[in-house]
Parts: sequence; C-alpha cells; structure tokens
Amino acid sequence: MAQLIDKANVVAEIERLIKSPILYKSENVETRINVLEYLLSFLDTLEVKEVDLDEEIKSYFKGFGKFPSVGIDDCIDIAKHFFELGLNAQQK
Repeated sequence: MAQLIDKANVVAEIERLIKSPILYKSENVETRINVLEYLLSFLDTLEVKEVDLDEEIKSYFKGFGKFPSVGIDDCIDIAKHFFELGLNAQQK
C-alpha cells in the first residue's frame, strides 16, 4: 500500500541531520553527509501533487443526493475511490 508523507518534513529532517553535531562525532562523516546530500537531491526530483479533497468529495457524492444514506458497501466504495485517487496522483 502506498503511503504519502510530507516532502517538506523529510527535507527538513535531512537538513537537520546534515547540520547535527552528533553526525560529526561519528566515523565516516564525509560518506554520511554525501548520502544525505544525495537524498536531498533525489527528493528535489519528486513532484508533489495537490488534490482538492473537498472538490473530490463533492464530486463523489453528487449521485447520492443532498442527504445520502451511507451503508457499509458505500463506505468500502468511498475508501476504494480515494485510494485509487491517491495512486493516480502518485503515478502522474
């Protein structure tokens, strides 16, 4: 299953690790910094997609009418819809 994380948080953590005094007390400091800097450059190649979740929800529920009666099958369909939405956003 795909999991989405906040790219900015990952970048901030890697930058914090690069500047961390603990890193400089360990062996192979240069190698570790190179790896972290490589990760930062890799993250810069990833595209972040924004999805208007409110609009997606409204679009999904258009067929249900104003006050939908939602059962367990509907909940499963909803979960599948938004899971697929996330996968499609990730693949584009």
